[in-house]
Amino acid sequence: RYQVSALVGMTAARGGKVTYVKPHGALYNQMAEDVDIARTVVEAVLQVDSTLKIMGLAQSAVEHVVQEAGTEFIAEAFADRAYEDNGRLRSRKLMGAVYDDPEKATQQVLSILNNQVVLSYNGEKVPMKAASFCIHGDNPAALQLVQAIRHSIWKNMMKIQPYGDNALIIQLAKEASVEVSQQVIALYHDLETTGQFQYLIPAFASLTVAFDKSVLSFAKAEELIRSVAQKTSYAQEKAKHLTIPVCYEGPHAPDMQLVERITGLSRNEIVQLHTNTTFH
Repeated sequence: RYQVSALVGMTAARGGKVTYVKPHGALYNQMAEDVDIARTVVEAVLQVDSTLKIMGLAQSAVEHVVQEAGTEFIAEAFADRAYEDNGRLRSRKLMGAVYDDPEKATQQVLSILNNQVVLSYNGEKVPMKAASFCIHGDNPAALQLVQAIRHSIWKNMMKIQPYGDNALIIQLAKEASVEVSQQVIALYHDLETTGQFQYLIPAFASLTVAFDKSVLSFAKAEELIRSVAQKTSYAQEKAKHLTIPVCYEGPHAPDMQLVERITGLSRNEIVQLHTNTTFH
């Protein structure tokens, strides 16, 4: 309780808010097996803040205890750990307990997301629903695992819908971001090189492609897009510094007098604002 209180207090002092608590290590595993321990920990956390959510091992006793306490449970699965037939994590003392292969970790995550099933170390199908995935920071392959899983989830969640008689809209994400826009451009270039599309129109979070119906059907076009997307690399580009010349006088600035009249500012004041570090 003291640790949670201290964390909540320090976070609040910096203007933030703790929204959930995840017990760690041995305590995490003990809670998954022992209802009494789980109940003690959950009660202690909620005494600090009754709105805190609790993260715990998916398909374990923790879920029932948390729901019984009246707060939200965040079911967690592990991308880089093997499971036993009973849905518990395989002991690190045993062979094959930790994954360092990006493909294996990705397959496990997608299996849980798409089929609500994880394959145990022995090959058994174990029911598994999760809202969060853990990758251990002490895993030497952690960065490679995160990158592979992130890209695979994006490709897996990509939505393709018909648009008119001979076009498709590829929706990469619900909301735009710098990273999503980079993904759009990367896919745009890779699809363009196929020579199978009449035109491609990139947007912030989507890409519209048109094709010749006499050459491609909707199904074949979608199949081609997904095939290309599986091979597309989405490595983030480094930010570029651009210098854009701006004219404030002469024939290239015919509206300066209009801006002065509308804003009530002098020419020097307008230039000073426009060239400031923070643009208004």
